[in-house]
Amino acid sequence: MTDIAGVVLMGGQSTRMGKDKSTIIWKNDSLLNHQYQLIKSVCKEAYLSINSSQISKVSPDYPCIVDEYDEIGPIGGIFTCLNNLKSDLLVIPIDMPLLSKDLLLELCQSSMSSCFKTNNQLEPFPSYWSIKTLDTINESINSSNFSISNVMKEAGFSQISTHHKSQFANMNYPQDLR
Repeated sequence: MTDIAGVVLMGGQSTRMGKDKSTIIWKNDSLLNHQYQLIKSVCKEAYLSINSSQISKVSPDYPCIVDEYDEIGPIGGIFTCLNNLKSDLLVIPIDMPLLSKDLLLELCQSSMSSCFKTNNQLEPFPSYWSIKTLDTINESINSSNFSISNVMKEAGFSQISTHHKSQFANMNYPQDLR
């Protein structure tokens, strides 16, 4: 187990899926609980990053941090969590249930802002966000630059090569769940 905080990003609108991804059942469990248990198995503390409309829908059993910015995508959730927790973060999305504990531990061992790359393509999630990136993220948000990959480049993220491409599959559409 690592000494950093873990965050499951789930504040998106799930428009492509047609319903809140956290309620989707994956291998006899909700995506929410599956991902929460995964991050909890790796990190000393685990949180859900949610949007304001999800507050009443999430069980109080899950520690939540409400995004300060509802409409700017995942960078808003990452900024809010870094700003509130004042800690390095391991960040995973709600919709990547194929991620493994070993892959996340590999990412945490870098102990610096990092992400994976497969076939020379940046994989923004999962990712390790140092508290030192907070100012860069804040500047990007103030400049209306909400692109995760652009912020990662500006913050000087290390990119770890991996061949585990299948673990990066997103569940964005109902047909992806098959």
